[in-house]
Amino acid sequence: MSRIYLIIGVIMSIKEYISEQDKTIQPKLELIYNTIHDAIPDAEERLSWGMPTFWKGRNIIHFAPAKKHIGLYPGSEAIEAFADKLVEYKTSKGAIQFPNDKDLPLELIVAMIMLGIGVSQLKSKEPVGFYTGEKPPKVDQLSDVNSWNKKHGVMWIIYGICIIGSWICSAFIGGDSIYSVIPLCIGTIIPILIMVFLHHKWVKRYFIQ
Repeated sequence: MSRIYLIIGVIMSIKEYISEQDKTIQPKLELIYNTIHDAIPDAEERLSWGMPTFWKGRNIIHFAPAKKHIGLYPGSEAIEAFADKLVEYKTSKGAIQFPNDKDLPLELIVAMIMLGIGVSQLKSKEPVGFYTGEKPPKVDQLSDVNSWNKKHGVMWIIYGICIIGSWICSAFIGGDSIYSVIPLCIGTIIPILIMVFLHHKWVKRYFIQ
């Protein structure tokens, strides 16, 4: 969902923000933007704290360029959960620095987004949704809002872990091998099918008839 926001007296969207940055770093910023947008297409896009931000119930992830790196801000929970995968990058509480001269770990970024969604749903006091573009249920439609949110939140966190697992297995097999796509399919497509099944199971369990 594209939005336009006011920053430093100028009305600007995230794409316009990227177009104002150094041309040498624009391709990487666009790659990060497209990766996040494709992962959570129904998230609200905004400029928060002067940074491109994707909001879905709360701020899920921010990013911004610096002189020698791109800063990614997925939240402290994501940094802690994937600490062993971030050893080659400089990190602080809630922030990662991706050097401009290195490739971006897109699978890791997507995994952190999924974890961010899960954490957001775990903390939400209002009922959460599942399908892109679908309005979440109302409080009076559910018998137990807390359990509904908890189950969906944990499910998204596990999905993020599955993405990382499939990425590691694919890298172990070798990116040039045709067989490297097998763990990627197993770790991304099959979990989605299981998530859809579980979601509909919980609809039957928690929706008040």
